[in-house]
Amino acid sequence: MYRLPTKSDLSYVLQAAVAVDNAAGGCVRLLTSEGALHIVEWTGLNAAYFTQFDGMVYGTVTSYAQALTERRRVVIRDIETDIAFAPQRPVARAAGFRSVQSTPLVDSEFGALGILSTYFADPHHPGPESLAALDAYCIIASLLIEVDTLHHAVVEADRRLSTPPRALPETVAEAAAAARRLLPTLVHPGHGAATRSAAAHLETVVRHLRSLVHHAYGSNSQTRQLG
Repeated sequence: MYRLPTKSDLSYVLQAAVAVDNAAGGCVRLLTSEGALHIVEWTGLNAAYFTQFDGMVYGTVTSYAQALTERRRVVIRDIETDIAFAPQRPVARAAGFRSVQSTPLVDSEFGALGILSTYFADPHHPGPESLAALDAYCIIASLLIEVDTLHHAVVEADRRLSTPPRALPETVAEAAAAARRLLPTLVHPGHGAATRSAAAHLETVVRHLRSLVHHAYGSNSQTRQLG
């Protein structure tokens, strides 16, 4: 019996991302169908900070929303000198971070999924190698979200059509199983090959599920079930 990776596996990706340049903490925000950014995984810092900004409306003037709106990474090297961050400084100080990077999460059709952010105790801007590593983790995070979302769409379509749940083809089931085995290894040093392999396996699963949604059930099937 195969098991698909789910959004719960984002915890491995976030741990790996936080290890880049020894960040003080990090979080993954997902864009809900209501247009809010909801925190689904977080580590480090304190709960009060994440509670303060959980559920912010997509389009709100924050570095997180800006990153997702413009589909580009936003780095605030020092919150104390960044004018736009001024309203958030008191909460950020209490949380214990001085700089933050936010990278958008997008699906294979460049649709907005969410944000992965990491926070640093001191003024900081990740270098090229660190940014490349964060990009790799964000690709995996996006694929995990997409697998989870598409799978829910397929299950819902089967339910509406009173169709028995469809088993994955053997190659796709093997790819799902391989991805699940590799994801926990991302938290260990020297895992570049595992990162690339996990992404490739997840892409195989996404292609199959997206094909089911678009072709077997029609392009009007609901594919976003976030939140």
